[in-house]
Amino acid sequence: MQKLSQIKITNKRRAGVLELLNNYDQTHIENPGRNIPLDLFMRYYFLKHKADYDSEARNQIVDLVYTL
Repeated sequence: MQKLSQIKITNKRRAGVLELLNNYDQTHIENPGRNIPLDLFMRYYFLKHKADYDSEARNQIVDLVYTL
């Protein structure tokens, strides 16, 4: 993966990363006894938002989330 400073990311993808991470945190705040792995959470997130992101966008968002 390229260095983060060299990656060109669109505003929509940046918003997607933030939304995904916020939803993940909120899920754990609301259900403290239920620990959902990040990869499983992202799978369900992208199934819900299938029309919002193409495969390239999904790959870039996943890479950025794991990098963070």
